[in-house]
Amino acid sequence: MTRTLIRRRVAAWFGLSVFVVLVAAAVVLRQLFADALDREFGASQEGIGALVHSFFLAEVPEYKTVENTLAHIAAEHDFAQSRVHFVRPDGTTFEPLPGAGTAHPTLAPPVRAATFPLERDLAPGWTVRVETSAATLVASRRRLDWWLAATVGGAVLAALLAGWLLTGRALAPVRAMTDAAAAMGPQAPGRRLPVADARDELGLLAERFNALLDRLDDAMVQQKRFLAVAAHELRTPIARLRSEAEVARLAGADAGEALGRIERDLQGLAAMVDQLLQLARADALPEGVTPVAASLDDVAAEAVERWRAPATARGLSLAVRALDEAPARLDVPYAARLVDVLLDNAVRYTPRGGTVTVAAGLEDGRATVTIDDTGPGVPAADRPHVFDRFWRGSSARQAVPEGSGLGLALAKWIAEAHGATIAVGEAPGGGARFQVVFPVA
Repeated sequence: MTRTLIRRRVAAWFGLSVFVVLVAAAVVLRQLFADALDREFGASQEGIGALVHSFFLAEVPEYKTVENTLAHIAAEHDFAQSRVHFVRPDGTTFEPLPGAGTAHPTLAPPVRAATFPLERDLAPGWTVRVETSAATLVASRRRLDWWLAATVGGAVLAALLAGWLLTGRALAPVRAMTDAAAAMGPQAPGRRLPVADARDELGLLAERFNALLDRLDDAMVQQKRFLAVAAHELRTPIARLRSEAEVARLAGADAGEALGRIERDLQGLAAMVDQLLQLARADALPEGVTPVAASLDDVAAEAVERWRAPATARGLSLAVRALDEAPARLDVPYAARLVDVLLDNAVRYTPRGGTVTVAAGLEDGRATVTIDDTGPGVPAADRPHVFDRFWRGSSARQAVPEGSGLGLALAKWIAEAHGATIAVGEAPGGGARFQVVFPVA
């Protein structure tokens, strides 16, 4: 019942519209036709009056008196569907002698009467009253009414049928989309709405909905992959921790050495969990960044101070090429986290004796921070994937076995949340260059 509700409603509105238009047209047509019949009826009565007048003028010289002339006219002339009466000046009706003629036929009701002057000079005060049956006129109107009613009724029925058929054809894509939507589910993730004609509104709606389904499928696939890889990445350090503890317990190894390895694994595990939490928040709250007016160079300078000691501990040189004034709209904690991720990545992959260089300033009016290192760099084939979650190239795994592949994904999200762009390239010294360009403040 509900599937045909719109179809019935549209067909009913279509039929009602046709009914209203045709009824209005029928009323106007009936009135015009009735006026035409009335004018023709009145003209016929005027014609009888004019004919009697001409007969009177032609015969009054022969019959001398008005009454003799009118008696002759009544005896000699017969008017079908009409009776002719002659009225004296005093208002009485002149009746010819019985049997004088057939000027008084029986008229079918209704009867209409019209009065005309006979002759002002020869018969002053005399009038002619013409009574005519209007039965033919009424019958013509009745036939017109029946014809109009049949026409309007037939047209409305045809309009209802046409509206039903046309609406059914127009809503056929909607029914197809409804059936396709009902068949969608986890068991058929690739099903999409059919697009009958991409040029009309329904086709455009189906394309937009299919695009939404594509994005939802991508999000679900990404979420499943995220959970699977996260579980795998978390299981490895946990298993390693259990093994360390079990080996230390059975072999009687030095507790301090075992606890040191366990602490390092726990630090890596805590960092991974923190990155997972940040990415989960990013997915749940994509608008969580609140930029304000700030200086990107200040954020970079504070990050350099935080990473100077870790860099020195790894035998690296942390240098500043330039820290020029770079105003931008930043969420300072998130921007600091972005720079920390890039510095952590540079310090982690730069071999002992290498250099990490930081620069901040304005380029073409846009606040920019650049971090170069003298490490192995990122191969050109790996650069399109370096910001994917959990992705680590073979060279990166060989250089630094530990790692989750989440840091650069988090950096990309922070950059995009600011409306900034982040890119990886080759540094002048042959290592990696990461550059973040913020929009004009």
